[in-house]
Amino acid sequence: MNKIKTTLKTLKNDISKFYDYNIWRFVTINGLDLGEKLEIQWIFSKYNEDNITMFFTEVDYDELIPSVNDIIQSAWIAEYELKDLLGANFENAKSGAFLESDAKANPLRKAKCKKS
Repeated sequence: MNKIKTTLKTLKNDISKFYDYNIWRFVTINGLDLGEKLEIQWIFSKYNEDNITMFFTEVDYDELIPSVNDIIQSAWIAEYELKDLLGANFENAKSGAFLESDAKANPLRKAKCKKS
């Protein structure tokens, strides 16, 4: 696996330069709760090869994460999911797409937080 560290400031530019939908399949956006921060991962797989590339960065819980939906149209699904499950603060993502209104807020987050 090829791991590429990025920052919130350079994320969209880094992915724009890298992503060619004829070469790469967008797999998902993954989130890991590190206890005091989140690690967000954008994962791609090369068509017809065993080749995975992952962009990653660490963010504070309340830090605004730029959406890559304008680059990868299907990315909104993973952004909304991570908003609900981890409270990841993705730009323009709404809560309530993956959890019922009476569900525990951010059930995969280690630290206690308010409902987003």
